[in-house]
Amino acid sequence: MSIHLAIALWTVFAAWRWGRWIQFSQCYPTMVYLACFQLLYEFFSHEKFYLWRLEPDPVFNYTSVVMLHTFCIYPLTAFLYLTRFPEVEWKAAVLAATAIETSTRPSGKRLLENRYEKVKQALQNEKEKNEKLLEICRKHVIEKAQLKSRIEYLENKIQELRERQLKPFQ
Repeated sequence: MSIHLAIALWTVFAAWRWGRWIQFSQCYPTMVYLACFQLLYEFFSHEKFYLWRLEPDPVFNYTSVVMLHTFCIYPLTAFLYLTRFPEVEWKAAVLAATAIETSTRPSGKRLLENRYEKVKQALQNEKEKNEKLLEICRKHVIEKAQLKSRIEYLENKIQELRERQLKPFQ
């Protein structure tokens, strides 16, 4: 017996036994979607660009294996999954996990506000540092101006003494 045939029979049995056939109309579009895109995948990747490749066996050739998976196994597996998907418990678990994550992790707005405050504090610190440097520079400029005026005063005094030509006592 072929492994592909065994999988197909098991999938049909599981869908018949555990599938909720009342919900078939809700699952039908997804089943058709899977089949169409599996065929589209085969069309584009046939013999060249495979992500996966179904291997033929002695009972089925390659095309038969692809058709069996495309029209039987994949849609019925999706049907089983979608009809047995836990709604109430799953939604409660997701809401609880979301609430826990949201309470422990700051929101995007809070992250932006934190970043804004950090940048604002860094700019304030830089401003204070620059004001201190500016004050030091002002003091140096004032000292330089005082030294320059003192040098000019001394040069003027030297010039006056030369003009007077005071001679030392002998």
